[in-house]
Order: sequence, then structure tokens, then C-alpha cells
Amino acid sequence: MQTDLNAFTSNACAYIAGWVLFSMSKNPKACSECLLALQSSPEDPLPDNQKHLIDIRNNGGLKTPSASMFKVCSAAEKVVKLNEARYGSKPPTTNIRQRMVIEAKSSLLSDTGNLFPSLNPHLNDLESDTENHYTQLIDQILNKYITLKLHFYTAKITESSIGVPIRSHFTKLILFKHQ
Repeated sequence: MQTDLNAFTSNACAYIAGWVLFSMSKNPKACSECLLALQSSPEDPLPDNQKHLIDIRNNGGLKTPSASMFKVCSAAEKVVKLNEARYGSKPPTTNIRQRMVIEAKSSLLSDTGNLFPSLNPHLNDLESDTENHYTQLIDQILNKYITLKLHFYTAKITESSIGVPIRSHFTKLILFKHQ
């Protein structure tokens, strides 16, 4: 199974990573230094070939993720695609999100030293390992991304098994017949 992302998928992945960044920034308990590490910066910029969709859709409000955040999200995307190919329309019924998060984390293990370079001074300031923001960030990113993709995947499976709902397909006809 091919695990490389094509140009379209990598642009969509970067766009979704921007949404994940936006949703994580709405959390009032979020660490401001960690949130800054998730955004594209001169220290960790998102390459131009991966932000075409963001540039097209941006009217001033979209957030551009960092290259490190894109790496985490692309690892999650690869795991989602592998599981979709592996299970098709019959995914396992228990702990699928947790399984995917663990699989994505294990694929990121070799690249952990290169992720979030701006967080290195911040991580040294923390007193204990229980406050490790690095692993918490990766967990939050993977959970949000995989949850979003699973919602889309299950909606696609439901639509293929049930079909397009007739009421939404014939909206005007139903309204004119007073049903």
C-alpha cells in the first residue's frame, strides 16, 4: 500500500491541520508558547507547495500550521488511509481512534527530534515529566485530526449504505406538496 501523499492530499491535510490549530487555540487552558509552536514561523515554516489550498481559501482568517504540525497531521492521514484500505466499509468496532493514534505515534517516533524546534527552550523550563507538553500536543493533534477524519469516513459509509436521503433530495417537491 502506497503511503505517500499526493499534492492534492497534502494540501488538504495542511488545510485540515489549520483547522486543528484553530480548534486547539480556542481552548482557554492551552499553553501560549505551545500554540505559537503550532503556527507557521520562520523557524518552522510550512513549505509553499503544501499551502496552495490555504492561500486560495484564505480571506484573512485562516491559520497556517507549522511544518512540524503538518508532519504530525500527515502521519495521521497516512494511518487513516491505510486503515480505510485495510478495513473498507467494515472497520473494527472498538477503540479504532485509539488504535489509529498509537499507529500514528509509532510512525512519528523516528522523527521526534525534528518536530517543534521552537519548543525546545520551553520544554527545558518544565519541572517534571508529567507536564510534558510535547507529548500532550502530539496526542491532541492526532486525536482531533483522526476524530474529524473518522466522522467523515463514517458519514461516507452511511451515505453509501443508505443512499442520499430522499427528503433532502426532493426538498422543493416535498414543500410544494405539503408533506
